[in-house]
Amino acid sequence: MDLLENPFYILRATPQDDIRKIEELAAECSLLSDADACMKAKSILINPRKRISAEAAWLPDVNPSHACELLILLESSAGNCHYSSKPTSITAALFSLPYTEVSNVADEVLELLKLSEKHFLFDRIFKSTRHSKKIDNLIEISEFLGIDNLTPIARANLLAARMSRLPNHTSDNVAKWILAIAQAFESINHEELCAIINEERRKAGFSEITDVSVIAIEIQSRRYYYQQVIKSVLNNIHSAKERLSSIMKLVDESTIVHKRNRKPILIDDTIDAYAVKTTPILENEEKNIKTQDQKLRYAADTKSSHITLAELVDKLSQSVKNWHIMAQPILLKKKRMGFHDTESYRVAMDVRRLAIYLFTEHDKLNISQQILNMLREVFAEVSTIVERITTDLDDLNKIADQREQKN
Repeated sequence: MDLLENPFYILRATPQDDIRKIEELAAECSLLSDADACMKAKSILINPRKRISAEAAWLPDVNPSHACELLILLESSAGNCHYSSKPTSITAALFSLPYTEVSNVADEVLELLKLSEKHFLFDRIFKSTRHSKKIDNLIEISEFLGIDNLTPIARANLLAARMSRLPNHTSDNVAKWILAIAQAFESINHEELCAIINEERRKAGFSEITDVSVIAIEIQSRRYYYQQVIKSVLNNIHSAKERLSSIMKLVDESTIVHKRNRKPILIDDTIDAYAVKTTPILENEEKNIKTQDQKLRYAADTKSSHITLAELVDKLSQSVKNWHIMAQPILLKKKRMGFHDTESYRVAMDVRRLAIYLFTEHDKLNISQQILNMLREVFAEVSTIVERITTDLDDLNKIADQREQKN
């Protein structure tokens, strides 16, 4: 559930509103927008069991006025500002900044969500700017909204809503937003969230949640929603190379945080989703490698020209590199988890046997060396492959040296 689709958002309600207030808001909403949607939102919010999903997908423990301000920023960025028709302190501050479009400022304020320390943000984003007034205003807005002190679930929900509306889908930017939401999700605590929701329910006069497992289920539901947002954002990166770059950045960060004994669940989820999508492509690429293998053997057996053999070696090398590039996020995750890289070993050894065949059966020393050097370079992170290939190359180099001495 997106923030701008939440029943609280639809009715302009807060978690502290009682049933009477919710009914009033629903009646008013029905006159101004989709009556069915308003009635559905009301039925969710007045039912203690149904409203749990809306509460977990909202902004728990965020001051209602600040929540309103944050939603105005989100709407401004999304180009759909209608949450409140009344000027607010934030909208006034936005208009005071040196920009031609308010949405540009909203974008920069929302950038604060993905960074935990303000000084880092201003050092990185505004180090080249000379608009000191802009910096002062953004710091003031951040402090007023309490962006640094948002509860993990509120931060995660805001990050997801913002991430689904990103204007910039470069690999580096997308990776940073995914990492931010993953870190926020890691910090969510079932008991703490249950206590926050119950406190808001007491103020609104709703029955409290007595079974914390209900909250745990909702958190898992949020996890699934975040997964879908991340998948959608990655799909919006039009270049396959850029998408892979985003995944690799997450793999690198996943390795770092794993060493700190923190399991990045959403990052692992993202890599797993990538693996599911990529496996058929990898299988096809491996078939392509085997096809190139057969063509090279046939060309050598039929004594094709050196030019033909060289072209086939280049195609084989490119296929191996393509396979490795696409497989790398999956393989690095397995390595981090302590699993052996059997896939790389299988592909490398198949191509190694080709190199040995070309030398032993057709005395193609240079081509065999070229193929083996390519394998050692491509699979440099797999020690078992490097050791095996290095031994082969040492043997071939000795043979090459002996031939030179005889000549």
